[in-house]
This record gives sequence, C-alpha cells and structure tokens, in this order.
Amino acid sequence: MKTKITLILTLFFVITSYGQKQINCLTADGPKLSNTINQVKFGTPVCVDVSGVNTFLMSTYSTYVPINFDFSTKGFSEIKIPETKVDTSRKLKSGESGKSEVIEDILDRKIWYSNKISENNNLVKALELKMITDGSNDIDRQRIEELENEIFKLKSKLAELDEMINKLTKDNEKLKRQYDSIFNIVVESQKFKEEFTNFQKHFLNIDKYTTLKSTLVKQINRDSIFISDILNFKERSKSSYYSVYGINTEHLQQKSKITEELTNLQTSYLSLVSIYQQLNKLYANNVLKLSGELKDGNNVLKFDKITANFESKYLFEEEMTKAKAINDKLMQPENKDKMIIEAQAGIDLYDEIITSKFQSTIISKNVYDDGAKFTPELKNSKGKVMYKYSEIEVSTYGNWKVNGSAGYFLNFISDDNYTLRKKIETDSNSKTGVEESNSNTLKHSLGGLLHAYYNFKGSLDAGISVGLSINDNANAGFYFGLSAFITELNRLVITSGVSFNKVKKLNTANLLNSSGEYDFSNESDTEIKYDEVYKPAFFIGITYNLFK
Repeated sequence: MKTKITLILTLFFVITSYGQKQINCLTADGPKLSNTINQVKFGTPVCVDVSGVNTFLMSTYSTYVPINFDFSTKGFSEIKIPETKVDTSRKLKSGESGKSEVIEDILDRKIWYSNKISENNNLVKALELKMITDGSNDIDRQRIEELENEIFKLKSKLAELDEMINKLTKDNEKLKRQYDSIFNIVVESQKFKEEFTNFQKHFLNIDKYTTLKSTLVKQINRDSIFISDILNFKERSKSSYYSVYGINTEHLQQKSKITEELTNLQTSYLSLVSIYQQLNKLYANNVLKLSGELKDGNNVLKFDKITANFESKYLFEEEMTKAKAINDKLMQPENKDKMIIEAQAGIDLYDEIITSKFQSTIISKNVYDDGAKFTPELKNSKGKVMYKYSEIEVSTYGNWKVNGSAGYFLNFISDDNYTLRKKIETDSNSKTGVEESNSNTLKHSLGGLLHAYYNFKGSLDAGISVGLSINDNANAGFYFGLSAFITELNRLVITSGVSFNKVKKLNTANLLNSSGEYDFSNESDTEIKYDEVYKPAFFIGITYNLFK
C-alpha cells in the first residue's frame, strides 16, 4: 500500500511539473498575429508585442505653421550708367560738314587758326622786308594791312575757341560729377542686391531648419500603420535630414545652427538698412537730365539729352519693406523661441526615427476570470483605432481555485465472500466452518469531488481533493487524494488517494480460527454473518469538472 502511494505521488508531481514553460506576450508581425490562444497570469493584462508598426503615426505632433514670405518682387531696380551721346554738326564756309568729338574738333580749329596766323605773320614780315629793299609801294602796304586785319580776326577766333574750351571743360567736370554720383548709386545698388540675396539665404536656411519636422511628419503620414520596409523608411528620413544639415555635421552644431542663422539674419538686415540709407541719400532726385549746345557762327555743337529715370521714389523700396517685415516678425521673442524649439524638435524626431525599433505593445485590462476574450487594437495617442486584430481567447494561471467535479471512482477493495464447508475428522465426528470464496477485488461507485488547487501555467494543474460517493448498495464512500487537472480549461480531472467505503467483513463471533481456518463454535447456528464497516483503500477517480 505504501509503495503504491509513493509511486502515485511521484507520478503526480512529474505530471504537474510538465508544461510549465514560461510564455511571454503574444507576438504580431505587422498585421499578422502569430498565435491566438495563450495564458496570462491571473490579475495581469493580456499583452501583444507588435513589430513593424509605424509608431510615429500613432503619435500626435504639434503643428507648426512656418512664417512664409513672398520674395517675388518686380525685380531689383536696375541701375546702369547712362551712355552719353554727343552729336556735333560742323558747317564750314566751303560747305564742308562732318562729325567729330567736340574737343577734338575745337582743337583742330585752334591749330588751323594758329597756323593761319603764323602764315599771315610770315607774309607780313616778307612784305615789310621787300618794302625795305625795293622801296614801299601802295600795293604792298595794302596787302600788309589786309593780312594784319585777318590776323586780328584769327586771334579773335582763337580767343573764342579758348573760351569754348573753358566752358566745355567746366561742363565736362559737371557731367563727371553727375556721372560719379550715378556710378556710386550703381555701386551701392550692387551692394544692396548682394546683401539682400544674403538675407534671403539666411531666411531660407531658417525655414529649412524649422520645417524639417513637418517634412518628416509628412513622410510618416505617407505610410500606413504598418511599415513593410523599415530600412527604406529610415533612408528617406536620412535624405530629408541631410538636405537640411548636410552629412558630416555634429548634433551639437546642428542644434545651434538655428540660433546662428537668426543672428546672421539680423546682422544682414542691419547691413541692408545702412546700405539702403546711403543709397537713397545719393539718389536725391527722381529724374536726372543733362543737355547742352555750343555755337560758333554757323557751326553748332549739340549734346543729346542724358536722362536717368527711376521707377520709384526710393531705390529698392519694395525689397526693403519685405526685409523689414521678415526681420520684425522673426525677431519677436515668442517667434524666435518657437523656431528654436521647432528646429531642435526636427532633429530629435529624426533621431527617434533612426533609432526606433518600430515596435508597440498592446495591453488589455487585467484578467481576473479563468479565461477572457480580447480583441487587440492599435490606437493613436487620441484613442482612435488604427488597426484591429482578430479576437483572441486566453486562460489564466497563477491563482488558487476551488471547484467541484463528478464522475466515476474505482476502489481497490471488495466485500468478503465466504461459503460453508464441512470438515470430516472421523466417521462419527465432523466440523462445520466457512471458507473464502471467489470475490471481486474492485469496488465501483459514482460521486463527486471538491478540489482546491493552484492554477499553474500550462495545461496541467494539481491540487488536493475530498469527495463523497454512493455505491450500488446505497452506501456512502469518502475520498481524500491528489488530483491532476487536464486540458486547457481543467475540465478533465484524474484523482488518486485513499477512500473509505463500507465493505462486508466476516463476523467471527461464532467462529473459531484454527490454523487459519474458521469453524463454527456453535454448530447449531451455521449462518454466515457479515459486518459492514468502513475500510481504507486506494482509489482512482476520473471526473469531469463542473466549472470552467
């Protein structure tokens, strides 16, 4: 009996230790749930680990509205040095006419007059010498007088030409001063255009830094809740990031760039203000005009009108207005803080994308029943369901349970069964007694058990049980044993232990035990009598759990 009980207990603990392998969360590869039935510890939630999920699509990012400005102007005011065209019309007594540069023409005339004066002086000297040697005559004196008159006229012409040269020189100096003024305007205009282009560059850099996050968010929203190619997703994010910051910049430098560009933008704006003021100080008039004309008898020297027209009252007024609006807007403390935060948030989001494993865990409410049905759902931060899996069913473990079962009991015990026998000792003497007859060694009954057990993980559990049965003689039996609970919901129970059932045992009050044989002591009463007593025995029970 002891050997049987020891073997049963050993088998019991071997069986109940089977199937206790630790089982973690359910897993899902994207939309594919790997398994649908599992166990969870009593009082804990159902857990589903999802891989390949777009975790960023489930997050809510603050919406940043970039500060946009239209840089499309009518174009920079084009300032060019006007070309000066001087038309000279020359009409001589001989009817000759031609065109030349004014000063060159005057100098040519002056040389011609000087040569003519020199020639006439030589003629006068020759005539005076002739009159000394040959004697004077009226013809020579008249000729000398004519030549001297002509010399006087030529000298008067030379004086007029000198006066013309002086006047032209003064006009040229005035024209040069006006040209210098226009040239300075052109130089300052070029400076303004270069600085305005630089100002635009700083603004566009700021715009890139502050809109990186929204660019990455757009890429996130392009994909569904699941990402089939995580590597490609990260490469797209890298391309966007590198287009803003380049490849080889350090993170610390990247986060400081927005601050640097805001400083550069303000510095560029102050430079624009200085150039703009200097430029429009030079540009005092809306329209510049130059014109002139020189006359020498029938010879007329004319200057074409020189005009520099400007479209607006101030040069680059439209560009300066836009630059001021941008600077005033971006330099507001709240806007500066917002842009710095947004730029750094873009870098942080990029880091999250690159380092993300794209995994999410779905957790249900704690399960306090023996089993539960659960529909895993991927939700965003606002609670919106992004994806719903098929329903799964789970059972629990790790709690104490008390329930009952009913079924069949097999008891390894039976009633005594004796028959009469007559033993003849001599011809005249005999004894009547009893002898053991064949009997069934098993006893069958139907009954129920009350179980108390700890619900282990797996499909096998073990506990202690007590029970009651009714046999075919309507006698009650009592049971104490260890039970093994089989199947997922512990519906089938196998129990073994000690039972106490009423059995018939031989009444030996009228029997004498002689060498192992029973003889009646009073042969006038040879009725075989039995006593019904409770006896312990080993039993095996197979019952069905009445509770889930």
